[in-house]
Amino acid sequence: MEGKAHPTMAHYAYAVGARDATNGGGWELQLVKAGKVTASADFPAAEGPAELEAFFAAMDAGESWLLSKALLHATPLTYRCLCQGCLRVPRFKARPQIDILDVADYVQCECGGQLCDCPSCMATADLLEAGVRDHEQLSVASPMTNWTANGGAA
Repeated sequence: MEGKAHPTMAHYAYAVGARDATNGGGWELQLVKAGKVTASADFPAAEGPAELEAFFAAMDAGESWLLSKALLHATPLTYRCLCQGCLRVPRFKARPQIDILDVADYVQCECGGQLCDCPSCMATADLLEAGVRDHEQLSVASPMTNWTANGGAA
């Protein structure tokens, strides 16, 4: 597998490896945090020029993810959640009250959706920040044409 770790944040890395032809060929991107794969995405492609394009798309997604981690650690807003409604990834200085135990203190997304920081939602946020937009790989119901951390899905 090819890839690299962030030079100042060694606990973040990505790897791109070839997918077996029986699985459609192409490449698999693995996002790694603290030595463990936290999310992965497939970049299928047939042999030839499309395979090279898929490889570079996977590498670009890995680089984007590393950059998002560098930017995350460069800002005082270090805690993030995923909105279950619009897929926005708001950032906070500390973990907000997102558990629905006390409705008066419950923090919601701007769209009114529930915020979540479970490992599955954080893996989805990682894939979104890495540039993955395929709704099936993200395990979301609807296709999206655009996404930003501040604006969510469109």
